[in-house]
Amino acid sequence: MVNLEELIRDIFSIIHDYHCDESAQLKEEDVANWINQFDEKDRAFFLQEFLHLLKQGIYISKEQAKIKLYDNLLILYKKLGYSDLSRFIKETRFFNIQKEGKSQPELLKILSSLLNEKNGLLLNPNGERLIKNYVYLDDIIATGKTVRKDLNNWLQEKDVDGVIFAEKVKMGAIQCVVSTFCSHTWAESNIHWIFKCNYGSEVFLKFPIFIASYNIENSVHPSSHLNFAYPHYNKEIAESYFSTLTGSYHEDKAFRAIGTPKTEVFYSTPANRERFENIMLSKGIGILEKVKQKNPAHRPLGATNPSNKTLGTGTLFFTWRNISNTCPLIFWWDNPSHGWKGLFPLKNRG
Repeated sequence: MVNLEELIRDIFSIIHDYHCDESAQLKEEDVANWINQFDEKDRAFFLQEFLHLLKQGIYISKEQAKIKLYDNLLILYKKLGYSDLSRFIKETRFFNIQKEGKSQPELLKILSSLLNEKNGLLLNPNGERLIKNYVYLDDIIATGKTVRKDLNNWLQEKDVDGVIFAEKVKMGAIQCVVSTFCSHTWAESNIHWIFKCNYGSEVFLKFPIFIASYNIENSVHPSSHLNFAYPHYNKEIAESYFSTLTGSYHEDKAFRAIGTPKTEVFYSTPANRERFENIMLSKGIGILEKVKQKNPAHRPLGATNPSNKTLGTGTLFFTWRNISNTCPLIFWWDNPSHGWKGLFPLKNRG
């Protein structure tokens, strides 16, 4: 007999520090209240499978974040050809261009404190002419829209000598790295291709360099693990909800092909993947059915570009400070009038 209370405790022990820096930190009863919104026959199964996924490292606590931020920094300076950390720091500018309260400023504060404590070094020292490397920190690259916009704006700016940064990239004078806890492979490929098209140079097929502690393999190819929410074709859903979508892009990738992934390494079994994904999908559709003024970007499996005819991005990755709205709606949607309270409420996104 499955013990729901034990499953709830085990899950809470992993995600207990969600919003620990906020006034409304997650409580164990929040997990219980969340799962009680599901059909009774699905509750134990859903918690068991969710716990299985959490044990694979899809939740980053604040303490884990500190370790990963510093570890990524050590990987980064060696990857760029440095043998001395202090010289790398001296020649590197860390972007601080996101608004206060977003991920980047908070991650910079943590990394700056760690670097000073462990190595006696300061981020972003003076001396703009010495800068050869630019680093963009974030928690996750999902659709890639934010980082693409930010880097595109920067590429069109000029350095202290009046040289446009895009030209410096073409000349090989500077390097740019995006360092995150999690990154979608499809987003990385799209960013490279768009920059290559925008700036007319093959150099941008490797710009920026991506470093992530965890990769979501959502580029659909035979060897991909497809470690995200990506259900098989469902005739009932295809003829009802899916047929109402107005987007026209990527319809051919909207549903997971039969027999993929070749080997299941993310969910506990192929059959449990099927059931878990369908529960998330049906519950997400149920939430959207109660929304009067729909945002075309909102899909049952998470936000996506409105021009895409897909069920959503399907991100299954969470951090202590926030989660992406590209995660399935069941995790973050929070509106009593729609009859749903998410497990991980969002901040700074309305």
